[in-house]
Amino acid sequence: MKKFKINDFVYSIPIKNADPFFDIKALRVVGYDEKRNKYICLCYGYDIPQILTLHKEEELALMTKEEIDDCLTEDYAKRIISDEFKHLDFYRYPLCDVEGTEITEIRGTIIKDKEWWIENSR
Repeated sequence: MKKFKINDFVYSIPIKNADPFFDIKALRVVGYDEKRNKYICLCYGYDIPQILTLHKEEELALMTKEEIDDCLTEDYAKRIISDEFKHLDFYRYPLCDVEGTEITEIRGTIIKDKEWWIENSR
């Protein structure tokens, strides 16, 4: 049984521990890669989804409500788990593998749709 569910907000333990002054980056679990045995997470910055990352289960921790509130506005947190994000297009974001504090790009953005970005990054 997997530890995290789709739409759980988590953070990377190694990245947080590497710098105690580092603000926790909100990661939303959006899937699980069976082949790599890693969670697929959507990483947010300034309330905007930026990148998909792959993480090992033992390197993730569930965020508290307070941590989520510090990272994302309440309205935005509700919106990103609403119907408009239920069918997330994984090709609209770069994909990176995370091992500890090392981040390796697997692929860049495949679909670059300016109108989609304008609509969904508000």
